[in-house]
Amino acid sequence: MHLIPVHCDRLGDQMFDNEYRPYQAALRYGVPIFLFATFFTLDILNPTRIGWLLNGDWGQHFLGWHAYRQTPLQWPFNHQTLLAHPTGLSLIYTDSNPLLALPLRVLSPILPDHFQYVGLWLLACVLLHYYIAYRLVARHAPGPWSAIGGATLLTLLPTLYNRIGHDTLCAHWLLLWALFIFFEIRDERKKQIGYAIVMGVTGFIHPYLLFMILAIWGADQIRWFVPMIKAGQFITAARTSALSALSLVPPVAALCISGAFSGQSAASDGFGVYGMPLDAFFNPGRNDFSLAFWQGKQPPRMAFEGFQYLGVGLLFLIGAAIYLYRKSPLVKTARETLALARPLKWPFVILLALAISDQIYLYNFKLIDLSFPTPVVNVLNIVRASGRLVWPLAYTAVFLSLICVYRARPKTMGIILGVAVALQFADIGAFAAHTKALTASATSAETFRTAKSPQWDKIIAQSDLVSFQPAVQIRDHGPFYEIILRALDRKVPVNMMYAARENAVQNALQRDEYLNFTEGRLDPRHLYVLLGHAVPVGLESRVRQIDGIWIIPPISAMASLTDTPTIAPFTLGKDYLFGAEHSAVVWAGRQWNLPDPESLSSTDPRPIVTLPYTPVTNEPLKLTISVRARYKGQHMGIAINGAVVSEQELGKKQKDISVIIPTSALKSGPLQITFINAPLKDQNATRMAGIQLYSLRLDHIS
Repeated sequence: MHLIPVHCDRLGDQMFDNEYRPYQAALRYGVPIFLFATFFTLDILNPTRIGWLLNGDWGQHFLGWHAYRQTPLQWPFNHQTLLAHPTGLSLIYTDSNPLLALPLRVLSPILPDHFQYVGLWLLACVLLHYYIAYRLVARHAPGPWSAIGGATLLTLLPTLYNRIGHDTLCAHWLLLWALFIFFEIRDERKKQIGYAIVMGVTGFIHPYLLFMILAIWGADQIRWFVPMIKAGQFITAARTSALSALSLVPPVAALCISGAFSGQSAASDGFGVYGMPLDAFFNPGRNDFSLAFWQGKQPPRMAFEGFQYLGVGLLFLIGAAIYLYRKSPLVKTARETLALARPLKWPFVILLALAISDQIYLYNFKLIDLSFPTPVVNVLNIVRASGRLVWPLAYTAVFLSLICVYRARPKTMGIILGVAVALQFADIGAFAAHTKALTASATSAETFRTAKSPQWDKIIAQSDLVSFQPAVQIRDHGPFYEIILRALDRKVPVNMMYAARENAVQNALQRDEYLNFTEGRLDPRHLYVLLGHAVPVGLESRVRQIDGIWIIPPISAMASLTDTPTIAPFTLGKDYLFGAEHSAVVWAGRQWNLPDPESLSSTDPRPIVTLPYTPVTNEPLKLTISVRARYKGQHMGIAINGAVVSEQELGKKQKDISVIIPTSALKSGPLQITFINAPLKDQNATRMAGIQLYSLRLDHIS
């Protein structure tokens, strides 16, 4: 099968872009630079500017690299133990781009003390994306102008720039590279070598991108495998399959070298939460697209991970291509080229189904709740952010649309490409400005914006460990990253770090450390950082603050710190939240899990919360709690100081419950609340009764 040649002269018309223009080359290379400058602040290219990275996922990625270069080379060579001490993390689980981190580690002695490659990587992603896009369309475009237009449109998918905060996922050029191999390379041996290389490179960058490319590789295997089986060539098919499987060796090796099999859990949770709404292609779910006429609200987590808005320009391009293919005999000459995409059908159907997930939404409305069985969800959690998986479909749709438009009459093609580019730029203008603003802080050479005091360095130098409490994953807290950076500069380990996947051993260690903390058993050599101002009872006198950040310093440093914060007493009529960064979490007993950002959870039959408040025994109180159950129809009792005062039926939705506490339930001493989880009728290892506690308030009864 071969590509149909595109003639320069159709029906007597000369192609508008067939003539040589001396500035075509300059434009060809200038477009990606212009796009980069449109979406990114140029100061991010300065490798010594790191302050802008101490935020969101960037902080995880940069600090993973910084910890790696601070750790002496040892086995395994992809691992560091300064973050998430003592188990540590491999490069791939801090998303620190092993493709660059591994070779740069060798050069670390000659690099500046603070060195980042994220900015240069983002530039490389835009340049490579445009270059490969140009190569992909060049053989089909009538001339350089139309090729430039096509490459520009392929580099204007908003999804590419929406991933700016997750820099390794900006490597969409890998998807275009795989599509180039699929569509443009005809020699089978070169195909397999090409797939081996692109998948090997991807294995060093991000597993999600590798999963998408595996779908394209699998489609290419279907292309020759099915005809062989139909022809009864079973031995040939088996031999060819074995040879093709060799293409999988480089990506597996790359994952091993990057540390993918270092003890972290391959799965997580969240499948169905981070899916793609059905309206994603035409609804951005945000208000910074100027021409998005169908914009509407989407579930918050789907709105980001499931973001796949194409932009009005690309929607126009696809619509025009479909119309021309149906109406124009000239465009129908692209049929043979379009037929090359047929093997992609079922792999892409699978990617689309995974992207939509078992929670099917249109805008913010849940249409269908399939709720796959728990064992199935546990497997699918390997790709929990499944909304991303549709990216190859979008690029393929744009590419095939360009092929159709390239076959139209020259004037028609020129108008469509010009209008598509103009509409796309008009639509994404505000989005581009918003995206660029995310890197605006790179214009400043300032590194520490919150943890500024030089006292930090002195205190950390006297510590054996920096322990954040509660010991839960925090991503978007500026002081968190800045304090970690100061610790890493002095090679002092930190008890935790947000990781792409969890480690069961480290989780158990962090839970034990947290329970010791809440019970007042502190290591005198550790620096405890209390980002949520959660102070266990009895430790109030040891709390100090630097830059407004509460800490419990090591004993050796107590005398040098005199700034003591005011710790507010328990107050009636005040709502106390139980998220990870709130003070109330230390009131929970050992029966509770580590807090998450919004709540505490427990599957214990009788989890306890002890308030730092001694009530007046002759005054009844009202207790108001915000809670939900793990399963619908679950029953829960509430006991005050051992006396049951209420029984409730809960559902899976958060619910506010008010309970009158009679004076007969009040005793001298702190008020203790016990939540009694009644067992489920079919309770087993996978279905345990449990609750999530969000907030609590205690009031006098007027």
